Amino acid sequence: MAVLQRDLSGPSEFLEVAQYCQDSGWPDRAIEWAEKGIQAFQGKEPLLCSFLADRYAATGRLEEGIALQWTLFQADPDLETYKDLVALARRTGEEEIWRQRAQGLVWEHFEVSRKSTSRVRQQNLDLMVRIHLHEKAQMEALAAARKGGCRYDTWMLLAKGLETKHPGEAVTILQEQLDPIIAPMKPESYRAAVAVLGRIRELAQRLKQPGLFTTTLAGVMADHGRKKNLATLIHKAGLA
Repeated sequence: MAVLQRDLSGPSEFLEVAQYCQDSGWPDRAIEWAEKGIQAFQGKEPLLCSFLADRYAATGRLEEGIALQWTLFQADPDLETYKDLVALARRTGEEEIWRQRAQGLVWEHFEVSRKSTSRVRQQNLDLMVRIHLHEKAQMEALAAARKGGCRYDTWMLLAKGLETKHPGEAVTILQEQLDPIIAPMKPESYRAAVAVLGRIRELAQRLKQPGLFTTTLAGVMADHGRKKNLATLIHKAGLA
């Protein structure tokens, strides 16, 4: 403890002391040091806040833990803070209340951003899509993505999530992502495009609609057939 307390220049140092206390069997001191760190740095350390919220919950102070986790989610909404908030709320029987509150905040941020006249890039609904995917609500995720957009990697996760029960929707997403995938015109881009074409072919076969793949491939060859490296990879993969 004496060694650890020599340097308390940042929130991570307070977290280290708090974690040491917890590992040493001093739960009250762990909470005390985590609280000191949050007070000293105005709650700007997510890991420290999460640690304290967890310690509150472990010692029966669930309401305080939820309140702290909510403050953390408000400051920086992301999937991990959402999951932590809902997990704590589940222990009090208030999971649905906090789920709706957190999701409402995400939608509120999106609407404010969409109406803003700022030249800063408008916020999308990437987080909302990922929340729905985490909760196995693929169609709700699709609706959010169509309404507000999301990042490329999230579109691809969404397509994967839709493949089992909604393969047609998955095909549509994969088709839409082909041009953005190819656009950088790099070897890895072409390999990714070929992989997506392979997925489209598999899904088209499952749907017993081979024309979906034939049409997609024809469009890619018409638009990008002059890219010799891409065309070579397509042929080597046996797609054409």
